Amino acid sequence: MGSELEENLFERYSYHSWAPKQLQELFPTLKDALHALGTNPSPEAAMVFFWEMLDPASEIGEADDEVLDVDWLEREMFPEPGSRPAYWIEMRHRLEERNREIRLRRASQLEDLLERLQPILVPDERLREFDVWIFGHMAAALAVWLERNGGGFSERYWEVVDRALALFQRPTTENNRSWEEETEFSLDLVTSKRLVEAFLWSKAFHKHNLEFSSEQALECLYKASMLCAQADSDLYDCVTGFQGVEDWMLLSSGQEHRWVGDKRVESGPGLEAPGAGFHLISHLVPAQEAVDAFDRLFEEAPDKANWDQIARLCTVIQGIWEEPTPNPEVKCKSWPFEQTARDFWVMARGLALKKMSPDALVSFLRQTERSQSESRLRRYFFDDLWERLSAKAQQALIAADRAFWASEGRRDDVFENLRLAVEEVVEQVLAAPFRHWLEQNNLTHAAAASASGEQRREQAFLPISRLVNELWKQSRQRFREFTSTKYPGVDPKFWDRLHRNLRELRDVRGKAVHPEDRGVPTGQAIVTQYRRFLGIGQPGILPKLLELEPPRNK
Repeated sequence: MGSELEENLFERYSYHSWAPKQLQELFPTLKDALHALGTNPSPEAAMVFFWEMLDPASEIGEADDEVLDVDWLEREMFPEPGSRPAYWIEMRHRLEERNREIRLRRASQLEDLLERLQPILVPDERLREFDVWIFGHMAAALAVWLERNGGGFSERYWEVVDRALALFQRPTTENNRSWEEETEFSLDLVTSKRLVEAFLWSKAFHKHNLEFSSEQALECLYKASMLCAQADSDLYDCVTGFQGVEDWMLLSSGQEHRWVGDKRVESGPGLEAPGAGFHLISHLVPAQEAVDAFDRLFEEAPDKANWDQIARLCTVIQGIWEEPTPNPEVKCKSWPFEQTARDFWVMARGLALKKMSPDALVSFLRQTERSQSESRLRRYFFDDLWERLSAKAQQALIAADRAFWASEGRRDDVFENLRLAVEEVVEQVLAAPFRHWLEQNNLTHAAAASASGEQRREQAFLPISRLVNELWKQSRQRFREFTSTKYPGVDPKFWDRLHRNLRELRDVRGKAVHPEDRGVPTGQAIVTQYRRFLGIGQPGILPKLLELEPPRNK
């Protein structure tokens, strides 16, 4: 059966039902947002402009400059069949010509503004993040206008969509100020950026679907779904107690404020509705069209398609019609019975797996496990901090996560992989910056003061042992000076606890590797270490350390 929600979110709620109230006060109409974009462009104005443009009830012009619904006017003036007088034909022609002139004028206005907002591309330089966001929102708004007023998908329409998607893929620099200083609508803007990009990918799906490039069409739908999942993931730290869009809308409609992190924001619900992105995609891409794309691929190119890739796409695309998104019934040629869109993509994945060779299937399942582990680590422990980890640390954590959950915390190889990840992070965040600090201050590293036999023997130790000795034994006093200078807001007790935690991990790992000499660690020890360093039921040590490192350019 389909979802209990009979209608789609974006069909039931206009922009003014959910938009943050401060934004509505700053830009009460599309014309206000358009004026701001022409004089002092901001992400907030671009966000308002796109989402209000998506609302069919919105208009850019004043009351005397609106496009008239000539058909409706004709029905109101002449309700009886055959009652249209001769003068009406000429009047209708003039009204339609007026509408055409208004549309051309508005199109020219939007085109000129988009050209002015186009970020300047300089070789070997990154674009400013907000500039890309503003252009992306405005390009998507122009695409909406062209589709609505141009009678379908024109060559110019696809040019606008492709240019915006290309810019979104370019590396950007983070903004000069923090999000909290830059704007009070940080969560709205992050979510909006992801959903606008998802909107553009859903339009690219239509382009490739019209060209019968089914595999490319499904890849675009996959990218749109991934962005919606990321938008939902952004909200988990801020939104609690809501089961889905319906609960959010009902509870938020009467509220005068909301909380973004620890910050009170006087506004309406904004885009922070779990599942909002999937509602948008299911609104833009009819479930039957997506099914037809798979059917066509399965029927016309069964031996040419990359089926392991298709299986991965199906897993993610399925999420578009998960609860609370409406889940309509669809028809397909691959099965002789009707099913819901969600069930179709489950079966489609199975059909794709069946097309794979045994070796490819094993490789696919292993990669799926790794992808699920990475997704779990990102979502529950690291979020954007994941990108600050080295590739070696990421792979070690993925291996630890797989071993931990596959054995319910009983496999002691969790220790070894956890050790590798911890060593990488401590070296990256503490040890390397500490050595650099010593050089900057013309201080001698205590570990290099002499080449004693003890120090030479330490070269054979595990990196975790060398790090503990370097930071808390050989250079203890200078390391304290370093941490108090570089991280004055961190409680000194944190560094003492970190010292103890590192030694404990080293020792319990030693028991697992050399049980004949040191005894076998208990299963509880595995659970304790995993929870402590990742952060289950307590602040995680690894995320805490990564937070100390300045963010890198994207």
